Amino acid sequence: MAWGASDKGGTGAPSDNGYTKIYSTVGAFATLKADGSITAWGNSDWGGTGAPSDNGYTKIYSTVGAFAALKADGSITAWGSSNNGGTGAPSDNGYTKIYSTGYAFAALKADGSITAWGASGSGGSGAPSDNGYTKIYSTEFAFAALKADGSIKAWGASSSGGTDAPSDNGYTKIYSTGYAFAALKADGSITAWGNSDWGGTGAPSGKGYTKIYSTGYAFAALKADGSITAWGDSDSGGTTSNATSD
Repeated sequence: MAWGASDKGGTGAPSDNGYTKIYSTVGAFATLKADGSITAWGNSDWGGTGAPSDNGYTKIYSTVGAFAALKADGSITAWGSSNNGGTGAPSDNGYTKIYSTGYAFAALKADGSITAWGASGSGGSGAPSDNGYTKIYSTEFAFAALKADGSIKAWGASSSGGTDAPSDNGYTKIYSTGYAFAALKADGSITAWGNSDWGGTGAPSGKGYTKIYSTGYAFAALKADGSITAWGDSDSGGTTSNATSD
């Protein structure tokens, strides 16, 4: 059952059963059935119509205005706003996972190659042409892909981390705010890039950090000794001076 604004998915939900999960854009829903078939409803401009009629899909991904569904054979079908990734999906198969910014998709293949589509300024173009990538991370307007050797390639809006990724390797994981990335190295050191006001600068220079957490506009890194360093927007957790303890 759905409720709310009728032109944003509040009406039109399917009346049958057997669905296992529901996904959304800003104005539409798409639901996946046990047999891998999909039903969508809501605003037609944002993915409420145009869902594939076949089955065998295993997961659905979304931007603000489009959906992309991954099939068991690694093929992809997209629908919704053409400006947000609703068209331009790759026609081949072998993809294992899809990632998204607010306005573009990036799909990772079994061989570690990447195909991106959607708004070019938000990561829809500029994806690396080589392979060996293991995971993709995103901000609102940019992607960053981590390679097996710990090197990083970023693309998309420079104001959101699409440029200036570190050129060395040895990184194990990437974290993000809405507009910046922070990458953690095996030695516990951190490199950040992206919007300077929202986490792209100010990362600690030391080592020994084990994990990074984020809000929409700030990062906080936890050290092995239990100490914390935060950076980014001070109103969003970028400083620890106002932190309280129980």
